[in-house]
Amino acid sequence: MRALFAGHIEAFLKRQFVRTRRRSEDFEAFRFSFLDDRNSARDGLDTASLLKLQNREHDLAERMLIEALPDTRAVIGLGVLGSRRAEPLLLQMFELECAAAQADHVSGDRQWRAHALIPIAQALWRIAPQPRYARAIAGTLRCAPSWTERMDAGLALAEMPLPEVEDALVEALDDRDALVRHHAARALLMIHGLDFDARAINHMVYRVMAEDPERREGGRRDVIAAADGAPRQDVQFADPLGPPRPKMRAQPPWAGT
Repeated sequence: MRALFAGHIEAFLKRQFVRTRRRSEDFEAFRFSFLDDRNSARDGLDTASLLKLQNREHDLAERMLIEALPDTRAVIGLGVLGSRRAEPLLLQMFELECAAAQADHVSGDRQWRAHALIPIAQALWRIAPQPRYARAIAGTLRCAPSWTERMDAGLALAEMPLPEVEDALVEALDDRDALVRHHAARALLMIHGLDFDARAINHMVYRVMAEDPERREGGRRDVIAAADGAPRQDVQFADPLGPPRPKMRAQPPWAGT
């Protein structure tokens, strides 16, 4: 017990030393945004400052984020860094979230939440892209009861140019919520390398939000036609560095193999 208490004291003093030692402006901006800012969910995370860190500050930021897990801000930051050191821990978190989703599905619980699964799968994709991360998010887009989670899933899938992702995004163009349809349309264009002028109020990505069925269907057709006319972005899969997986691993029922 005394050794455990001493370990906590040592960790506390180490954190205090990290906080008091003079660092660059970018490091302080990162630290505040990812570790201290109570309004980061509203204001957004300062990923630009995190990406500017180099050498010792980069390594220190990575260690601090790993220590902050399972905080979602830390998950996002480690994905931005492409942290191979964090990959085993993130893989464990991913497996747990998938197992929880599978258990809720088997029990018939329609109120399951995917707010943790989405950033974890996205971070792992950024570290070492694998189809099962994209499938988990695509399944969330299809099945999540919360429109905000379906919207977040659509945003995340914009980085994952796979055929099954494209199928899920096309289906989401018929989602009951206008913002989900809008972000699905944007993601579909992005995985084909297409951009749009946000000031063009009659653009197809806005028309899919329309309440008028004819206008909405016209926007839907135009989005699909634009995507069909452009090649999908390339993705190079990487082998994850996580611990050996059992032959049968828990996944959401929609995630496939």
